Amino acid sequence: MQKGHMKIAAALVLGALCAQAVPNTSGGYQTAQGTPIQDYFDYSNMPDTESMARMRSSVNAAMETQRERMKQAPREIIDGLEYTVRALNAMKKGDRKVAESSLRAATKLFEIALTNNPGLKMVPIDDAIEIDDLMISPSEVSGAIDGAERALEEHRTQEARMLLMPLHEQMTVETHLLPMALYPDAAKLALIKLKKGDEAGALAALQDGFEAIVTEEAVLPLPLLKARAFADAASELGKARKKEAQAMIAHAQDELKNAVLLGYTSADDVDYKMVKDQMDRVEKAVGEGADTRKCFGELERAFDALFEKPANRLHKRS
Repeated sequence: MQKGHMKIAAALVLGALCAQAVPNTSGGYQTAQGTPIQDYFDYSNMPDTESMARMRSSVNAAMETQRERMKQAPREIIDGLEYTVRALNAMKKGDRKVAESSLRAATKLFEIALTNNPGLKMVPIDDAIEIDDLMISPSEVSGAIDGAERALEEHRTQEARMLLMPLHEQMTVETHLLPMALYPDAAKLALIKLKKGDEAGALAALQDGFEAIVTEEAVLPLPLLKARAFADAASELGKARKKEAQAMIAHAQDELKNAVLLGYTSADDVDYKMVKDQMDRVEKAVGEGADTRKCFGELERAFDALFEKPANRLHKRS
């Protein structure tokens, strides 16, 4: 059994859910000219406190949606998984009695879960959420990309690499999934072998079960999420707060540009173009003081279509 899977199993039992913010820049790195990498980025153009609070709220909401998904795992499966880990630890200590009782309990719990829901396939049992938030303007992103291109032309590859490394802005959700077509059978096989005195075979069966755990990585582009949050904020302000609404739309437009520059979508993508066109109509309507309810409604539907695209909910399994 690979060590990585053992670490995963330990995390699963604890039910750890972690959300950590990653630093925006690579501290201490310098270009060939001695300029600190972070000096390429200017944070003075960040949105105001209220706008930032709204954006953070949207990110938190997305995180809570993921955590709600974790609550869908039947309790019997989580407890059964814990019992298999206990069995594994007991076998390593030579405690056959505890290992056998733990496997018996795990098998019973898995049977209950599958009886209650025969359609169970891949069950989420643990996840980790990481936020990479890059607070810079589209012109600064373009500047960093241009600087990296110049560095590459002059074979200053490491400088180009350091310029490009901070250019990601996303929520990454890593979820561990228990395959119910495999894992319960592994626990059952381990119990059978242990009863026959085949401790090595029981250990191997459990290890095969742990190695069947699937890791799925989903990436949610934050620029698109923030663009929607700023647009929602603008829709709530009304005509009386026209300047504030215009500022929110300007921030939303910047985030849409960043989504393209950072490679999360394409300017030629049909759904992205729909969002951009609707955002332009909203911007015009807000500037003219016109009734914006219809425009904002259409923008909301355009965002719905964009977020439904698999490309904007990138998944990778291993």
